[in-house]
Amino acid sequence: MKKLAFCMAALLICSFAHAQRKFEYGFRIGGGVSTQSTTSPSLLSTQVIRTFNASLVGEYALPRNYSLQASVGVNNKGVTNFEDALTTTNHITYLELTADLLHKFKIPSLGKFLVGAGGYTAVARSGRFDYETPNSTNSDSMAFGNDNDFRKNDAGFNILTGLELNNHLTFNIGYDFGLTNIASQPLKDSGVKSVYNRSVMVGLGLMF
Repeated sequence: MKKLAFCMAALLICSFAHAQRKFEYGFRIGGGVSTQSTTSPSLLSTQVIRTFNASLVGEYALPRNYSLQASVGVNNKGVTNFEDALTTTNHITYLELTADLLHKFKIPSLGKFLVGAGGYTAVARSGRFDYETPNSTNSDSMAFGNDNDFRKNDAGFNILTGLELNNHLTFNIGYDFGLTNIASQPLKDSGVKSVYNRSVMVGLGLMF
């Protein structure tokens, strides 16, 4: 059902973009860094991991230089956790839908500077654990659900800023602040009270 909702959102973005002059559409790809805010008595420290993201974007112009922007795409999140002699890196790939209200400021002969904020909802599609000890390295795939490694759904708010050039190229910086505790029941039983996603993303895009 959630797959269908994401696909329908993407189709609506594209169809509306073609049907209305106030609509624009495009794509965005980029990278960034991610971490997880984890409450656990055994956790010594954490380290960010590098991530990748790609999305389709649709935008509807509003009066007074405001606009509504929606995107649907793939976003990587995770963290490296250090616990005594064990280092664990979490890699989670989400299918993510965002919606933001933007305000744009015109820059003569260049384009527009934009700032905005909104929210996101995401569904985990795949994941991997990388384990490292002083004597070995190992990997294992993740399972999602309240009775597995992590809960499947994530949601939170996001902020973004960037440039939209006159040639329709875009440069964006965004921050996702997860508000959903993705710690599963087995994690909570082991002493991990909460896990929240945090990520910074930098993207290059093109609008049509």
